[in-house]
Amino acid sequence: MTTLVALLVASLASFLVWRFLNGDSPLPQAGAGAPKLKPGARIVDVRTPAEFRVSHLQGAINVPTGALTKRLAELGPQDGQVLVYCNSGASSAKAAVLLRDAGFSDVVDGGAMRNLSAPGDAQNAEQGEPANRQQRRMQKRAQRRQR
Repeated sequence: MTTLVALLVASLASFLVWRFLNGDSPLPQAGAGAPKLKPGARIVDVRTPAEFRVSHLQGAINVPTGALTKRLAELGPQDGQVLVYCNSGASSAKAAVLLRDAGFSDVVDGGAMRNLSAPGDAQNAEQGEPANRQQRRMQKRAQRRQR
């Protein structure tokens, strides 16, 4: 019996390594990008307004989870696609359930913003600049190379 279990574990590990090496990782990767969205999809940041002001994905609107049920009309038709995201994934999961319960048929739980954004996607809302220090450094380096 233990030989069979060991064989199954080794087979599963080999399969996962093979998928990873072939660029088809079954594990979520930071910065892997947003799911494929349909044209006209609404992107909803369910974090607090203060967090949204610091940075958010381009094109996103801010509707905190606590206000979501009161502001459903802002999200457009219920058959339209809606992507929700937050800081950790907990609030977006709650928001996705709320939206489905409210009748939205195409809700995508994007989870944590860091898993959706590639460098340069997250923008400082007030200045239109990269939101974090690493992104600012990368932008400055690119500008120096262009000179």
